[in-house]
Amino acid sequence: MSLRKKIEQAVDKAFNAVGDVAEQITLQAKTEGSYDFATGQASATTTETTIDAIVMSVEQKPDAEEILAPRKEVYVKEKELTNPALYDTIVINEVNHTIINFTHQPGLITLLVTEG
Repeated sequence: MSLRKKIEQAVDKAFNAVGDVAEQITLQAKTEGSYDFATGQASATTTETTIDAIVMSVEQKPDAEEILAPRKEVYVKEKELTNPALYDTIVINEVNHTIINFTHQPGLITLLVTEG
């Protein structure tokens, strides 16, 4: 068995172990379509996918120069979200969050999101 497969199995076990701490979130991914030069409008398609995730608040130090919206780290199985994109929207408890950064490791994707 490959190391990647063992890591994926460990991530699956971790998600099973946390039980109801994992929650369902909705990813709203936008795909840009064609641009109509006559109207000046671009077409876009939004695809919604519901996946299980572990959502954690990120502690932030107050900084007078930068007032930030609350941020969260969202842990998702790699096999459920293979291609995250910056600025896609994630709905957590009926509140929209925007992906502002992500880290891709074998078996796990960590999304940094902010409200709005």
